[in-house]
Amino acid sequence: MQDNKIYCVISHTHWDREWYMPFEEFRIRLVELMDRLFVILEKNPEYIFHLDAQTIVLEDYLEIRPHKRALIERYVKSGNILIGPWYLQNDFYLTSGEATIRNLLIGKQVAESFGACTKVGYAPDQFGNISQLPQILSQFDIDNFIFGRGYGKYFRNSDGSPTRDDQGKAVREKTPSEFIWEGADGTRLLAIHMKYWYNNAQRIYADTENALKLLSTIENLFDGYATTPYLLLMNGVDHLEAQDDLLPVLKDIQERLSDGRKIAQMNMADYITSVRQWTESSGKNLIVHKGELRDGHDWELLKGTLSSRVYLKQQNVRTQADLESRLEPLSAMYEIAGASGTYDKDHLDHIWKSLLKTHPHDSICGCSRDEVHDHMEDLYERIGEASSYLIQKKSMDILTHSEIYDWSDDGDVICIINGQSDKWTGILKGQAMFLASEEVKGFRLETADGVSVRFSVTDVTDRRHDVFTALNLPGILDVRVYDILIKDPGTNGYSVKGLKVIRQESFDEGVVCVGNDFEKLEDENAEITTGDMKIVISSEGKINVKYLAEELTVVNAIRIEEEADLGDAYVFLPLNDRIRYADEYPASVEVMDIPGFRRSVRILYDMELPSGYDHPTRARTKETVRCPVSVTLSADYGNDLLEIDVGFENNADNHRMRLLIDTGLKSRMSFGDIPFDIVDHDIEPDYPDTKSPVHANTSVAGIENNIGGTAVFTTGNHEYEHLLSKPGTLAFTLVRGNPCITVGDNGISYAGPKWDVPGNQCKRFITGRFALISYTGDRSGLPSRSAQFRTPPEVVFGSCDRKKFAGGRFAIQGSDNAEFYYLPDLHPEVRIKDNEPLVSVEGEGILVTALKMTEDRKNFALRLVNLSQSRSEVKISYKDEIKRSGLDETCSDDPGSGLKTGDREFDLKAKEILTVLLSK
Repeated sequence: MQDNKIYCVISHTHWDREWYMPFEEFRIRLVELMDRLFVILEKNPEYIFHLDAQTIVLEDYLEIRPHKRALIERYVKSGNILIGPWYLQNDFYLTSGEATIRNLLIGKQVAESFGACTKVGYAPDQFGNISQLPQILSQFDIDNFIFGRGYGKYFRNSDGSPTRDDQGKAVREKTPSEFIWEGADGTRLLAIHMKYWYNNAQRIYADTENALKLLSTIENLFDGYATTPYLLLMNGVDHLEAQDDLLPVLKDIQERLSDGRKIAQMNMADYITSVRQWTESSGKNLIVHKGELRDGHDWELLKGTLSSRVYLKQQNVRTQADLESRLEPLSAMYEIAGASGTYDKDHLDHIWKSLLKTHPHDSICGCSRDEVHDHMEDLYERIGEASSYLIQKKSMDILTHSEIYDWSDDGDVICIINGQSDKWTGILKGQAMFLASEEVKGFRLETADGVSVRFSVTDVTDRRHDVFTALNLPGILDVRVYDILIKDPGTNGYSVKGLKVIRQESFDEGVVCVGNDFEKLEDENAEITTGDMKIVISSEGKINVKYLAEELTVVNAIRIEEEADLGDAYVFLPLNDRIRYADEYPASVEVMDIPGFRRSVRILYDMELPSGYDHPTRARTKETVRCPVSVTLSADYGNDLLEIDVGFENNADNHRMRLLIDTGLKSRMSFGDIPFDIVDHDIEPDYPDTKSPVHANTSVAGIENNIGGTAVFTTGNHEYEHLLSKPGTLAFTLVRGNPCITVGDNGISYAGPKWDVPGNQCKRFITGRFALISYTGDRSGLPSRSAQFRTPPEVVFGSCDRKKFAGGRFAIQGSDNAEFYYLPDLHPEVRIKDNEPLVSVEGEGILVTALKMTEDRKNFALRLVNLSQSRSEVKISYKDEIKRSGLDETCSDDPGSGLKTGDREFDLKAKEILTVLLSK
């Protein structure tokens, strides 16, 4: 067997679109890089350059040099420039599983439009890698993974304590560079760990003697790590341009190498093939790593990015939820119902690509310049404007084509539109709007079959209503708007439930609760009961939770914690100083109750905190600032969720504030969901000397016993910690403020002014939205419940007279001969059956993540995952043909492919992701 070393030189750049410079500055450098790369390729036709496995960089470049597209296509087709499979290098934990799939779908589509897409799973700088990535890559026909972070294991003693050297440092294992990575569902692929980073041959010396010394150093470093003779030399780094003299330099080096050693520039795919072939022919058994790749020390994994600029994470979650649980499914439902050609994929593609531009790891992680994150907020606003408008438009289309719409020519209706697969029951917010001239004094709600529906009026507003139409000038109508709470007895998944709005001379008894202002509590305790929990709030603002089923009372179960943070955007660094709690400060308690619908208790804590941190004295400042904190606990009657809303004006610097929830369950283990999986975490940190043993969650974290557990739903607060000092307590970071992108481990900045980011203090109004649930049985259904909490059904009001709110104005001047114009209904034949699912999914532990049009626009794709730890039978009901597909939305009717047409029932193994195509 040939064991002489083969030095595989991969020329590349790692291209952060924005980081320590804003996007436009980096783009100027990108244009310079590409222009000079073309010169190199013209002189050296054999040169190979990797564009960081991304395709967006070509779009960025072509916006400046659009006339260069043909040249890029030529080099992509020839294999000189390698692009894809990603659209961009996203963070896997702070973006949804669907976002990662769309990243690959769009990346593949863009790359193929230029002529070729590489099939290398390359993720050099992600701050950990999710357990389902092997399955995701495999379903895009990618059987390999090259990465930089997350594979740092430490030796443990027999008692579980870390093994330490003579200096007291934890001893790290020698993990091999090449291994088999097994995902959550059992999918395996070949993984290559760039232990010495993606710049271990950043620039190869033109001086051959120095170059040979570099090779010797690299070979020594790989000793004991490299399993094969193929050594990966990464020729490049962040924003580095191509080495123009590389090929002649390598030729000179090769002439000096002896003993059969070789050096050559390669592409990643050929390197992977060489490693695989050598491994198979040698009979070498590579070790297997199962689950996440999220091990390592603090400055390796940079877990603090889970909580840097939390407000960005929250905006991202809202935007993703609007796309995945509202806009896409509503658009699909309307077309499935018969409104052919109404799914506006072009708009949706634009919104998705815009959203993905906020997902690179230095962007969504909150570790870039202030300008970068200011631009991100603006982009979220623009995406939100487009999404909200399209959701409103699609909701009205669905309402006017629902069965309930025909009940009366001049009546009014409310439609509940459920864009998720699970049935919804509970309280929903809605509105009813009438022309002021109609003098509506009351109304009642009935289902299509005449069953009365309970509701309550929470506010009444007389205002002006704008009318915008495509064929008339903007109009203004005087209207009366009723804000209402509706007690929905049940709207099926992917269905539309209609309610008749029947006018009356007055409201029925018990309906109107207008003017129920907060009542200040003086001496008595306030209480909320939901599910098997009874929450008792004292007049001092202390919150106790009684778990009725277990006869367990947890004192101070919900608290706000505050402490100093000397770290940076990447890493939390604590100070040996006191920890403060909101309930130690003066508090007031207010109660609001809407009988039969909702009860809320708001606690206001008047916190006084150190204004910042004084580096010379290494202590928090004696000067203090007020930081009033509001915690509102709410529960809908009949629901088992306790909603927790936190808000405060963050006036202090260099600190961290967290929501603490004591579950009362003493356990070494906690769990959190991540894209397409739920993972367990031991209370002992993986890295023994971590300053912050935090974990990620997409939407839920919890602790359980052999009966059930207690879980917390989140909406963008992705960082949680299972407190070692309080084994039943989970801590969720609300804000983490400090003034630098990067500092040393002593809390002193060692970087220049480009790395100073005062905006990272997050001096703004901070919010957090959570829900607490006590459950029995399996936890696999929690992400679906959390999705309902995050994105309840749409509630839309409309008049059966479609012209009432659509007239506009005929002319600016006014005219006695005015005439109004209306767009025709292009689908008058379409009627959506009341509360009948357009597609249904049944199965234990199933989370549905997408209902969308496929990329080729020929079908609809329904995607789901089995989150349980055992096999699950899934039944999918649909009016037409169903085909099994991969995540890349391709399938075959070839009997040899194992894909069947017309399947209705699927047997999914644990953690398996399934995509089916629904025929249009």
